[in-house]
Amino acid sequence: MFFQRLSTDLVGGLFCIQKKCSKIYADIIEKGERLGEFSTKYNSEIIARSISTFMDGLALDHAILPEEELKLKEQSIFFVEYLKLALEVNV
Repeated sequence: MFFQRLSTDLVGGLFCIQKKCSKIYADIIEKGERLGEFSTKYNSEIIARSISTFMDGLALDHAILPEEELKLKEQSIFFVEYLKLALEVNV
């Protein structure tokens, strides 16, 4: 019972953190949209969730994969390129 409760509390806490992070990312994206720096083509909340999901996935990979299999640099470069396309940023 204790571990079930602990697991439920942990998952709930992580969900809360993920939700707060997504809100922060969405706020930043929305500000960029208002300033004309980012496109409004895609919903800011969906892009924000994809950022949170990507970060969660990297954390999970880091926990279970050997460092040489993680390919953190390659994944990060790809994700930045994805964000540039989604936000239609020309850099």
